[in-house]
Amino acid sequence: MKAEYINPFVTSAISTLKQFIPGMEVNRGKLAVSSAPSQSLGTATYIGISGDLEGRVIYDMNRVTAVKIASEMNGEKIPGLNELVRSTIQELGNIITGNASAKLHKQLDGKHIDITPPSLIVGEDMEISDSISDKYLQVPLETNLGNIIINVNIKESS
Repeated sequence: MKAEYINPFVTSAISTLKQFIPGMEVNRGKLAVSSAPSQSLGTATYIGISGDLEGRVIYDMNRVTAVKIASEMNGEKIPGLNELVRSTIQELGNIITGNASAKLHKQLDGKHIDITPPSLIVGEDMEISDSISDKYLQVPLETNLGNIIINVNIKESS
């Protein structure tokens, strides 16, 4: 995995969170490599990448963090993980990935990049795996509302 493929997801996540949540504090944690299957924190937004690049990105956080972020983005206190939280967290992943894809398109001289609609996977004690990505680069984002782990596996299409 090339850093030039990963950084747009991290910078897009930071700027999107700060755009939609005034006063959001975000610090980038230490990078790690995870072998699939990986253990989810409880609320994972899964988005596929295709075109001249292919792979997956997963935005993972626990339920409490998801509810806090959705509450802030919607300007109301949401009592728990309901449909509004699910929709908001999926759309957050979609916005981040769309912005990252646009950055990649520009930096890679117009290469074609498509993203799938986001899927939200919710549950305790679950593993995420797929047949395409055997390893993910994990980029933790430490925020004042909780931690988000960005799991990215992007490569040039064969």
